[in-house]
Order: sequence, then C-alpha cells, then structure tokens
Amino acid sequence: VNGSPAEIAQLYATKMGILKLTAGNSDTYISALENAARYYENQEEYMTAEAALLEAIALYKLQPAHGQSFTATGPIDNLGALSRSLATVYGEDKEYDKAAIFYRQALNIWKNAKQTDQTFYACAENDLAEILYQDKQNIEAANTLMDSIRTSWRRWSDEFPSLSIELKQRLTRETCGYDSKDKFPPADKLFTMILRDKRINPDLGLEAALETKQLVYDAARQENDAFLANMATNPTKWLASWEEMKRLRREYQSATLQALSSENPLRELSHNPNQVERARSSMELIAEIDKRLRQDNSAYRQQARLRQITLEDVKRALRPGQALIEYITFHPYDFERQGFQLPHYGAFILYDVSKAVQAFDLGDVREIDALVERLR
Repeated sequence: VNGSPAEIAQLYATKMGILKLTAGNSDTYISALENAARYYENQEEYMTAEAALLEAIALYKLQPAHGQSFTATGPIDNLGALSRSLATVYGEDKEYDKAAIFYRQALNIWKNAKQTDQTFYACAENDLAEILYQDKQNIEAANTLMDSIRTSWRRWSDEFPSLSIELKQRLTRETCGYDSKDKFPPADKLFTMILRDKRINPDLGLEAALETKQLVYDAARQENDAFLANMATNPTKWLASWEEMKRLRREYQSATLQALSSENPLRELSHNPNQVERARSSMELIAEIDKRLRQDNSAYRQQARLRQITLEDVKRALRPGQALIEYITFHPYDFERQGFQLPHYGAFILYDVSKAVQAFDLGDVREIDALVERLR
C-alpha cells in the first residue's frame, strides 16, 4: 500500500471495521488482524499491534479447532503462531516478562499438537532464549538455546544426513525468518553466553560444538556395516520392511533435496506445499517402520542407538590420561546491540578424571592467524 503511515493506518482501520461487521470471528478477519499487527509492529506502534493480536488470539480460542498454517517445512498450529507473534511484539517493546509468557504458550501449544514443524519450534526456543538472556535469566537462556540447537540440528541431520553443514545452517536461519543480522548459527550466541557467564554449564558449549560439526553423527556410519554383518540372521519379512524403509528414505530425500539446494530453498518449498506434505507423510511412515524394526530386532535396535550419541557417551569413551580439545570459530554476539562481532577462536577442554569441561575464548581470528603465519 502506498501512502503515509497515517493514511495506511486509516485504511487498515477502515478495512478492519468492515471485516468485523461482515466477517465476525472468521479466519478472514483473524488473518486481517494479524496482518495489521505486523504492520503496526514494523511501525513500532507496539500497543496497537498488541491489541490486534490479543483480539485475534481471543477469537481463535472461541473456535472448536485452531487450525493449522503450512510453513515451508510443515504444519504449525495457528494459535501458537499468533502467540509467538505477540511474544515478538512484547520483546521488541522490551516487555520481557510478557514476551516469555507468550513464547512459552506457543511452545506448549506446539508441543501438544499432533504435528508441529520442528524447525519452527526450534526457532521459537531460540527467540525465548534471547528474551531470557535480555531479562538476566542467563542459565535458563543457555539451556533453552541448547534445546533449540538440538531440535534444529537433529531434525536436519536425521532427515537429510547428506546435506552440508553450511546448508543446514542456512535452512535453519531462513526457516526462522531471521534477517541479515542473524547470518551466523545460534551456537555462536550460546558460545558467547558461556564465555561471558561462568555460572553457565560449559558442557552445553561442547555439546553444541559437537552437534554443529556433526561429530555425534559420525558413529552412524558404522550402522550399515554392522547391520550387513548381521543380515543373515534376520527373517525375510523383517528384511522386506527394512528395504521398504530404505526406499521411502530415498524418495523422501529426492523429493526435497533439489529444492533445498536452490538459492532460496525454503521459499521454493513454500511455493509447493503439496510436495512438502508428501515428504512429511513419508517421514511419518518411515518413523513407523523404524519403530517396528527396532521392536522386532535387538541388533538393529542397538545399532540405531548409535544415531543418538550424547555428550555423556563421549565422556565415558575418554580414557585415563586423555583430554578432548574441541576448537571452534565463532562470532561473539552483542546482546545489547543485537549484532554479531568479528570472529574469534575458542576451545572446549574435556578432562578424563573429573569429566569437567572448561571453555576458553582464544581471541580475535585475524590476530591469531597473523601470528600463525609469522610462525610458519
């Protein structure tokens, strides 16, 4: 719409008045309320945006079913989406207590929904973590952010194990709708939290480093060889189910990898929701078959466990006299200015006896690289 902010606001008010009289509590009116709220939020008119979203939420609660929207990567409950939008408005207006309430409400709705886009869920956890950190609840913020990282990375790693780390990071950012200032992975924010506040458990940082480098998934490479070694002992019916699961996995990946490799993968997927729905239906069937295979074969159940390695597994594998040093490159995040800084090197050290983790900020990448070049 062209015109001054005052003229646009008047048009919205007129439109909303007409829709309220003619559409009542219909989805059309609720959608218009949400669009108006988004406009007022962009204009930093937070009270007006808040009023529109509260009215939309109240109307949705009167409906027998909330309904779902279809994001680029799956379904999301509309009432949860409205709650997240309201939380965003409160966060931008620095009303952190209210923002946290509505982020948690959105997460609770999505957690209890029959189907929820897990990447979208992870993004809301990410947003809640930043709100908690702004509100000086640093330990809860770090734990919430780690939950977000687990949810997001495992979703992409389970469904698309062959994707590059860089593409998974891009998919996560674009799903969340982040702008250019959030061009680095959420783990960078977590590393910043840990290095700033010694009260935060550094185990979270090491786990995030292992997750984002996919080191916890290296053990999954053993699965196929180990399975083939035991194949002769498996019944024909079980093998047929396993082959069916492999076929569905290939179909699922081929149906989506082409879009995921494009310049704007999530936008391309959102233009073809039927393709995404077919893919997600395939994943549900794969999960059902996988569950049945685990129940019927203890060897497969143990090998499938390899895909779910935790930091505790890594600690138990450390032998006496050994230490694990995990180096990272990260961009420190300025939570006050809401922007990333120039890259630093960091390190997490896991000791064998105490199983304790220590975190270190090694300093500016440019300065360290210059010293390395001089040494060479």
